[in-house]
Amino acid sequence: MTWRPRLAEGTAPVLVVLLVLLVGLAIAGPAYDEPSGYLALLKRAAPLMILAIGQYFVIVSGGFDLSVGALVTAGVVIAARLIDGDEAATTWVILLVLGFGLLVGLVNGLITTKLLVPSFIVTLGMLLVLDGATFLWTDGAPRGALSAGFRTFGRGALDVPVLGEVPWSVLILSAILVAAALFMRSGTGRALVAAG
Repeated sequence: MTWRPRLAEGTAPVLVVLLVLLVGLAIAGPAYDEPSGYLALLKRAAPLMILAIGQYFVIVSGGFDLSVGALVTAGVVIAARLIDGDEAATTWVILLVLGFGLLVGLVNGLITTKLLVPSFIVTLGMLLVLDGATFLWTDGAPRGALSAGFRTFGRGALDVPVLGEVPWSVLILSAILVAAALFMRSGTGRALVAAG
């Protein structure tokens, strides 16, 4: 028995619309005559697509997460305040911010699953807590500065044959997409969908 990739039901029309959109972009603007134009578009869209993958997992499991925007804001504020332009602090602050995101997700998940509070209510409360804490910590004004090393993942690029310079954000997005697709094809991923 050989494995063949299959499209989920309802995927084909979305892919057709996407193809028409890409062809329209190529006709309408000279920036999309080469792969670099599409890579620039992907570079700008990558952060939102990564967040959308996370939301996908929440939605297929039957939940909602309203706290994502507030969590991103809190993460950037924490990073800017702690790095404050110091390149040496970049690595540990990135790890700290990732750990903070995991902690917030764990708290949301535990309250939803163990205390049986609807995820809509839990994440709405977390949104308010994170927004309030961020506002309180900054006194409502931007403070601190991100280092050049921190910005590399969003603005830097890696030279790839044929494609040219591929932004780090696109490479990270590609790795997350592959990991998400493999996870959803695993037993745990199927159980996640069944639970939702």
